[in-house]
Amino acid sequence: MEIMLDMVAYGQERVRARAIRSSNGKIFASVYKSGSQRVKDEELGLRLSSYVRRFSGLVSVEICITKAIAKSVSKARRADMVGRWCGFKPDIDNVMKWILDVMTSVGFWEDDKVVVKLVGSKVWGETDGILIKVEEIE
Repeated sequence: MEIMLDMVAYGQERVRARAIRSSNGKIFASVYKSGSQRVKDEELGLRLSSYVRRFSGLVSVEICITKAIAKSVSKARRADMVGRWCGFKPDIDNVMKWILDVMTSVGFWEDDKVVVKLVGSKVWGETDGILIKVEEIE
């Protein structure tokens, strides 16, 4: 299965924590996602929802993130840059975590522990995008 999404890739933010005092005076920690992270999760989930196929076995996932080249770059330089590695933010591990977490939440698999092979890359492209390849393996 191959999925191409025309959208900017974001990294999974760290969960936030706050201390809450209960009515009996005890203090406990509460963790939550930021509002912006929830919006990003929802957008990706909506885009992925039309591709959902439930995988029951072990899977291999490849994720390629493309970052749009600035409009100010010359045509010659642009042609040379397309497909080349680039080290823009966010970190690839955070992007992959975000995508796998959302794929789990929309139902591609019950738990992302079934992902036994994970390959990620970030390259320059004409537009921002996310390419996801999922393959069930034996």
